[in-house]
Formats: sequence, C-alpha cells, structure tokens
Amino acid sequence: MLDRPDVGDADDFVTRLLQGEDRDRARLRLELAIRDFDRAAISTIHGFSQRTLAELAFETGQDLDLELLADDRAIREQLVDDAMASLFATLSADEVTQFQRAGWNRDNLLATAKAVCGPTRPTIEPAGVTLENQRCALREWLEAREKMLTLWHSEEAKGLCEALSGDSGRFGGVRGDYFAGYIHKLPKLLAAPEFSKALRAKPQQLLREAWIAKKWKPEGGPFKERPWWKLLEPLESFCKKSEVFFGTFAPVAAFAHTAREAFQREVTRRGQLTFDAMLSRLAEAITPQSPAAALVRTQLRARYDAAFVDEFQDTDDAQWTVLREAFLDRSTDDPKTRKHLFLIGDPDRKSTRLNSTHSSVSRMPS
Repeated sequence: MLDRPDVGDADDFVTRLLQGEDRDRARLRLELAIRDFDRAAISTIHGFSQRTLAELAFETGQDLDLELLADDRAIREQLVDDAMASLFATLSADEVTQFQRAGWNRDNLLATAKAVCGPTRPTIEPAGVTLENQRCALREWLEAREKMLTLWHSEEAKGLCEALSGDSGRFGGVRGDYFAGYIHKLPKLLAAPEFSKALRAKPQQLLREAWIAKKWKPEGGPFKERPWWKLLEPLESFCKKSEVFFGTFAPVAAFAHTAREAFQREVTRRGQLTFDAMLSRLAEAITPQSPAAALVRTQLRARYDAAFVDEFQDTDDAQWTVLREAFLDRSTDDPKTRKHLFLIGDPDRKSTRLNSTHSSVSRMPS
C-alpha cells in the first residue's frame, strides 16, 4: 500500500499523505507507525489503573498483595443486612413502620449502597443526618402524636368536639353533619401509620387554622375565643411539627453518609481491592497539587506520546479525572514535546447517560 497508494483499496488518508510535498518523510512516519503499532498498550480504564498502580506502587502507595475483587455485591449485601438488623433490633413496631415508610427497605438500601460505593463520592442530601438523630426525631414525633391522641380521646375533648360541631353553622358553606363527621374521623387519622398522607387529607385540612380563618363568619366573634380552640390549637401545633418532621426525616440519607466508609473498611479488612477503588486510588494519587502527585503525573506522561479514548460518552467523573490528569498536559505548547489526548465518542450512543464530565470536556480549550 505504501509503494502503490493509487492501486486497489488504498486508504484515502495514506494516499493524500504520500501525495504531499515531503513524500519520503511521510513514508518514514507511516513505516514507523506500522512497526510500532503492536507496542501500543490497549486496555480498559480499569486495566490501565491496575497496571499503573502496580508499576508505580512506591509512588502511589499501592499494596501489591491486595486481591482484586471482581464483584463486590456480596459486601454491599452484607453491609445492608447488618445495617437493617442492627437498627431494627433497637426499634419499636411503630418506629419500624415509619422507617419503612421512609424507604428503609432492603432493595432501596442496596441501590443506595451501589450508588455511594462507586469510584466517586457523591453529594448526599440532606447533610448532617445520622441514624441516631433520625431515631431521636422519630421518637419525639411519636411521643407528640401519643399526647395528641390522649388529648383527643379525653372527656374534655368530647365536650369541645360537641361545641365545635354546634358551631358548624358559623363556617360558611359547610354542612353541619359533614363537619361533625370530619371531627370524628380525626383520631383515626392521627393513629394511622400513613400520617404524612393524613396531613393532606380533607378532614385534617378542615380543622387547620388557615381553613378556619378563611371560613369563619365574623359575626361569630374571634374563633380563637371559642372554647373548642383549646383543642384545635395544640392540633395546629402538632400538624406544623409533623410537616417539619416528615419533610426532614431521611434515614436512607443517614445510611448513605456512612455506607461508603463501612464498605471500604470491609474491603480493606479482607485484603481486597475493587475495580472502582483502583480508579479512586489512582485519581487520588495524581490529582493533588503536591510534589508526590506531580511525580506520578510526570512518570505517566513520559511513557505515552498520545492516548486514544474510545466510547468516551460512557465514561464517568472518576474515569475522566484519571484521563485528564494522566494525559492532558498543558504545560507546553511545543508540538514536539506536547502530549495528545484524543476523545472518541458519540453522545447518541451512550449506554448510561451523558453526565457533567462531558459538558466540561466540551468547554475545554483545544
């Protein structure tokens, strides 16, 4: 093909290159490229990370005795099962119900563990939640609900409810029998496990201050001076506290905050290393602006003139961090010494999602 580029199925690029002004130099470069083709290292990003950590073990602090763990699902499953067992052993039946309604189940925790134990540390919201403070918040709410139920079932409450039913005619557009029915449904709503939904139920809303203030007829006098307000005022306070509690109760987030460290401790205890951890360790070894990291970057870049990344649309943040720090060298503009990073991908063929990594790459200066 190099001797007769105009014959047969010769490559168009080679033909144009050999038809240039410096044919001999172009031919030499092509011959060198063909001769050195088999010397090019071809691997996955995980294979590259594993080889680099092993070859630069002293610089990266890599333990060569670690066993590579191909599938870490068993560790995640153990992590979830231990978390569920240890928590449920300390909870009452009512507390278990509320934790489960907040997403504390095996499938959801396994999905959470998979998300947070990957190569990059995700941002977890809300911040600052722990299982202990979530458990305390739940117990405080359950105690407040018990007090509300006790009040609502008291003899005094029965008389106040009758007075409230008697005043139903002073609420514009509300039939007295309907209003009385709503009042009697409230204890059942208070005791329901799905109280977060009950907060939005019609009987609940009809006994809230905002609705009463809207519907109360002025000629009835201030509604807060009616005897039944002694019953509805603590109900209003409890409902407001409940809205805050259910808006912030996030036991799954509390699990997520600790899952990554617990996972890494177990992997370390077993003397193993996951594929994702290889990426993380290499990224941690070459990313910091420190002399040690600079030495690793320099040694890596000295080994390669260029890197070609295929299917780039499927890389994630951790993979891009490794590629950027290892091969994207902006320290020189000299074409003879500058390294080159070629990214080959098609956003329309992404197997997962085109994440923020790629939008940041698209803005990189050439």
